[in-house]
Amino acid sequence: MMTVLGILTGLIQILIVFLGSDGLIKYIPYPVVSGYLSGVGLIIIGSQLPKFAGAPAGVYWLEVLTTPHHWDWRGLTIGVVTVLVMLVTPKFTKAVPGTIVGIIAGVLTYAGIASTDPSMLELSGNPLVVGSLGASGEGYVELITNRWYQIGELKLSQIAGLVAAPLR
Repeated sequence: MMTVLGILTGLIQILIVFLGSDGLIKYIPYPVVSGYLSGVGLIIIGSQLPKFAGAPAGVYWLEVLTTPHHWDWRGLTIGVVTVLVMLVTPKFTKAVPGTIVGIIAGVLTYAGIASTDPSMLELSGNPLVVGSLGASGEGYVELITNRWYQIGELKLSQIAGLVAAPLR
């Protein structure tokens, strides 16, 4: 269902652009758009802060900020290196985006810490692994093709519900 919803959302956005309705945004006051996007940004930061600090699952951002015993030095190190490299990279090169270099630096930092801590090489029970990507033993190609076959098995009522929801 999420795959179909993603496809439908993309198609609706393309339809909005072709109909010329994308110009309607200029009639929405700037403070409204800015406030909305700022709120979304704060929600994203609040949801990612516990992961950045390496806190256990289920701990809220305020609790993470106020109780340092939830912090994991490994998660903080990886996060700080990633952010610093991401911010400094544009001063040296414009050819490669800072985000890409930051992610590479974060992966290399993780690998460096994992070379001294073998528990980080395990997926299960590792607090720094956010979650599995859901692939089975066959791999991701099999997972993707199974999703496409499942789309064909959707009932008309399910598709109608998916189409109607974003159009409201």
